[in-house]
Amino acid sequence: AKADQTAPDEDTLTVIHTNSDSSNDGVISSVNDTMEYSLDGGTTWLPIAENLTAIDSLPIGDVKLRYKGTDVKNASAAITVTVHEKETQDAPLVTSFTVDKTTGEDIADGSISGFDSTKKYEYSIDDGVTWIDVADGSESITGFKPGNIKIRYKGDNNKKPSDAVTVVLGYKTGQDTPDADKITITNTSGVNENNGVISGVDSTMEYSTDNGVTWNEVTGTTITGLSAGTVKLRYKETSDKNASDSIELTIIAKADQTAPDEDTLTVIHT
Repeated sequence: AKADQTAPDEDTLTVIHTNSDSSNDGVISSVNDTMEYSLDGGTTWLPIAENLTAIDSLPIGDVKLRYKGTDVKNASAAITVTVHEKETQDAPLVTSFTVDKTTGEDIADGSISGFDSTKKYEYSIDDGVTWIDVADGSESITGFKPGNIKIRYKGDNNKKPSDAVTVVLGYKTGQDTPDADKITITNTSGVNENNGVISGVDSTMEYSTDNGVTWNEVTGTTITGLSAGTVKLRYKETSDKNASDSIELTIIAKADQTAPDEDTLTVIHT
């Protein structure tokens, strides 16, 4: 007597749904050549070719799938797998992205941030001809020259790619240097004193006391606590402009003077 077979386990199958209501591009994968399938409700059965692991070119509709009968086994009961059109997705909000412009017209150091790390995106730098995945979990993408970058949600087995939004990436422009004529320097009162002051500055500037290795933001209209030496001053970088070139300001330590020599004076008394 032929043995019975259990039906295929639907949980082990992967279904890729169709891209439109008229396209025959559905796929059922994780099948094998011990199975057969029917597109007409079980009236006719089609074998799965040897070594194939997927049924492709499927239209929208129900696909019956079962283990086929053999000399020693009956065909199993069939399961029904439904192929449908993929769901649509809303496009991302262009206002959710933040652009960091490039530092030059032909420099590839621009970036875009604001990606939701729980969602899957892809982007295009050639007007949608080719698409590049945004790494899973990433909140930003970098390394862009100025131009238009299209961004959309990726499609998957159940969803179509969303419409794309266009993010415009520009480049930063330069700034003039601070006007040294508007800067006032108060020198220190001695060689080992830290009471030098630079006045006439503002919060759009930054300064360095180590020849530009590190920069400190200016927080008011004066820079205080300075020792004798060279101070570099520039306008700091903004979202639209590169940092300006710097000017150099020199703070000197005031020298001490000896008191007048009374012996060199002549006094005419009353």
